[in-house]
Parts: sequence; structure tokens; C-alpha cells
Amino acid sequence: MVKVLIVRADSAHREEIRTLLSGPHFDVEVAANVTEALKIAERFVPDLVIVDFGLQGGGEASDVFRIIDTIHARNPKSRSILTSGRPFDDVVQRYRDIPAVVCLTEPLESADLMAAVRKAVESL
Repeated sequence: MVKVLIVRADSAHREEIRTLLSGPHFDVEVAANVTEALKIAERFVPDLVIVDFGLQGGGEASDVFRIIDTIHARNPKSRSILTSGRPFDDVVQRYRDIPAVVCLTEPLESADLMAAVRKAVESL
């Protein structure tokens, strides 16, 4: 079973993604912000994190980076899918040598998200 952490401020989007991943192959946890995500990651070390790059935790990209870095430190095989309606320049710079991070532009299409999830799971 693949452990997935969904981190999005918008509850409707969190639940939409949770619904897409419902089934016997995924164990899903959700968080609304950086603080919740880091607390969940203490007890639930995900294989995959799906996080909104525009997430406001202090308003900085570093907040999202903290989630990814913390999880990757605890599970080096973990994969991350970042979503955003804005450019990913900060992500590309920081994670250019790490194939475990994938960026998807919003608005998200379910098929694109699921294709990224499948690819991430296959590489675990």
C-alpha cells in the first residue's frame, strides 16, 4: 500500500484528490497547511506527497520546500508532486537534480494528476 499525503489549503481540492486516490492501493492522509503536514509526517511517513506550491504557511516557497525536504529525509525514496498556477522557477532551481519531484500546472486535470501518481508509484 502506498502512503500518500495531500497538502492543500482548499478543502474541496483536498477531498477531490483524496477521492481520486480512494481504493485499496493507497493509504491517504490530508493536511491543510505546512504545520499540519509536518505533524502528520512525524507519524505517517508518506511515499508520495501531493502539495500545492502556492500553499501559504508563511507565504514562502521555503515552507513547501520544508515539507518535501522533511519527508525526503525520513523516506529517501519518497516522491513529490507539486501543483501550482504560477511558475515553478524556485522548484526547478532547488530540485533540478532530483527526479523525485514532479511539477503540474493548475488547473489540474484528473487524468494528468493520476498519470503523475502512477509514474511516481512505479518509481518507488
